Amino acid sequence: MAELTPNEESTSSEEAYKVFVNLLGKAFYEDVGVDGRVDPREPVKLKKVLDHFGENPQWMSMTEISRSVKISRTYLRRALRYLEEEKLVQCGQYRRYSLNYAGICEAVNYKILQKQETFENKRSGIAEYICLRCDRKYNALDAASLISEDGNTFVCENCEEEVITEKESQKKMEAQLKLLQDQLEIVKDIPIPVRFVNGTQLSWKTEPERGEGIPRSGFGAQLGHT
Repeated sequence: MAELTPNEESTSSEEAYKVFVNLLGKAFYEDVGVDGRVDPREPVKLKKVLDHFGENPQWMSMTEISRSVKISRTYLRRALRYLEEEKLVQCGQYRRYSLNYAGICEAVNYKILQKQETFENKRSGIAEYICLRCDRKYNALDAASLISEDGNTFVCENCEEEVITEKESQKKMEAQLKLLQDQLEIVKDIPIPVRFVNGTQLSWKTEPERGEGIPRSGFGAQLGHT
């Protein structure tokens, strides 16, 4: 098989991380608000912010991210704080942010193992019903009052999404985790995107925020390069 050129390798690496982050968002952050709580009514979801980093493998300021994602700095600040705590995003010099390439694989692997352990503990438990969106749980007695008008499904009284048995929900989640785990095996063995390492000046295309004087050598200094 022919070796990839540097440009092809960079594109391949960027695409692999983009897919990885998208699957991560679908598995764990689809309906999670900026404070880490599952709430389908929350106007800003963590997945939206996370996807931004998958699509932009470079350091960016809060102002740049806010403009790109189209959310207020107030919501964004809370989202970034939570994603940092999850070890998925990092904050570097001059308050610029990027994916935490050094720690994201380990963090995601831990989340997958935790979820799989939860599944194992539930396998012998009593069947319950769970909302696909907000994760609200109901017992068999509750389910009788959740029947939809057409009588074919159960509907959550909190967010009006479909309610299914936990066994069905677990099957869907296990399928998502399998896709994420397969992609994790890919990204953990490839270099981080070249644009992140060598092309960070691309993220400095806008005016620095007040008090953010950014030297051209700032990124190299952060990585220990001269």
